[in-house]
Amino acid sequence: MEMTREQLYELVWSTPALQAGPRLGISANYLARVCTALEVPRPGLGYWAKRGAGIAPPPPPLPPLRPGKPTSWEKGKTVGSAPRRVAPAKTVLPVDAEPARRGVSVHGLVKESLPHFDDATPGRDGYYLKPRKKLLVDVTVTASGLKKSLVFANELFNTLETLGHPVMIWRGDEVLIRIPIDTAEAGGQDGLSPSFSPLSPTVAFVHGVPIGIAIVETSEMVEKRYVGMGEYVNEADYRKEEHIEPTWKVWRAEPTGRLKVVAYSPFHDVPWKREWVETRKSVLTGTTGAIAAVLESAALDLVLRLEKAGRYLR
Repeated sequence: MEMTREQLYELVWSTPALQAGPRLGISANYLARVCTALEVPRPGLGYWAKRGAGIAPPPPPLPPLRPGKPTSWEKGKTVGSAPRRVAPAKTVLPVDAEPARRGVSVHGLVKESLPHFDDATPGRDGYYLKPRKKLLVDVTVTASGLKKSLVFANELFNTLETLGHPVMIWRGDEVLIRIPIDTAEAGGQDGLSPSFSPLSPTVAFVHGVPIGIAIVETSEMVEKRYVGMGEYVNEADYRKEEHIEPTWKVWRAEPTGRLKVVAYSPFHDVPWKREWVETRKSVLTGTTGAIAAVLESAALDLVLRLEKAGRYLR
């Protein structure tokens, strides 16, 4: 008998271990070891008494599994032994193929950051990647949106540098800030709070003026229904006969797969910001020339404002 970690999670949160273990032909202590090996959270002391009194908190969600950990358990096999798995495929950008024929190169920031994002896992929000390295290009993205985000970042950075505006991760002595970046697609909505925040802003020097650039996979509020055991389903997909009451409706922020570019002044006393947001009907691919034109115009205005503030260094 083989059990996935999802099945194990459902079992230990629906049946006390002293009953669940013998049901599987193992002891409660051995069941606890299996849960630890598969990184499945278990009820704490007093949970079942509180549940009987109707005052138990909802179970915690099943966390994402760390790379290299087993995804299932089979009775008779050593606890913690993982099935042989093929290594996950690394992200390959289209610009890597035949660069001479395409006339497109992989920008240094993208090339340097790609392996770190490839090896990253979601942070505490459960969606957005959290690379271990902090000095990376300013891209906030999920695993499914990584390829699209880096391809667009590559297009934008190459467009700017073709126009004579170098793009880099700031490492200078001048203090440049990274403003708070909101993942919400629409203004006024609550966005997710990704765990990853780069150590230093990514900036483009336009007419000698540094302009911060951040690329974000947006999020939107989705109507969901909590159906127990840490599980949510889209309200439109909810079928009452398939779930045990009580359930309730909630609004939760979830990534959209669409992108937003945020350009901003990295000087705290000279604020400026401009955003470009994808929608279901429009994409940012192919708009990098127009974005660059806006940055060139904004840089000329920032020159005057920075000079007045005594911040502009020629």
